[in-house]
Amino acid sequence: MIHLKKISINQLICLVITTQIGAHVLSIPYTESRHSGHDAWMSVLIGGVFAQLVIVLIYQLGKRYPTLTSQQYVYQIVGRPIGVIVNLLFAIYCAESSIMVAISYSDILHRWVLYETPWIVLVGFSFLMAAYTASPSLRSMSTVSQSVLTLLVISAAIIIISGIGKGNCSIFYRLVHMES
Repeated sequence: MIHLKKISINQLICLVITTQIGAHVLSIPYTESRHSGHDAWMSVLIGGVFAQLVIVLIYQLGKRYPTLTSQQYVYQIVGRPIGVIVNLLFAIYCAESSIMVAISYSDILHRWVLYETPWIVLVGFSFLMAAYTASPSLRSMSTVSQSVLTLLVISAAIIIISGIGKGNCSIFYRLVHMES
């Protein structure tokens, strides 16, 4: 039986992938390489491993406290006074992260597509789109996430396939000329 309030494992995987891949994954290696040279990939890899560990930790806590929200089980684990501080730090982190994502997306849009549009309008529309996206249920967000990831994979496959036939060094070229 399908429960409308739950999401499938495929939707969860798509949701995790699409939330981890964004403007930061595309811009962090460039920003880091200006400071650390060609070894910036290590910091991105370590950050990715750390993110996966945090996801597993959140998943395990969710399994242990299935009826409580994350804010409520923080109170259960560390107590009320420290829990208030931890939840406040989570809220500040989420706000800072949301602002950074909105600014990053707006910066990319301003540089590449909408260079005549005022920057504050782009930031405002980023927040409006985020609020509209976050307003429905988790199930509908994961369905959109699954659709976006599917389109991303199809687009990447088209780009890869279209690049296979280019040049004399391609695999396709060698395979065709080996058989004849």
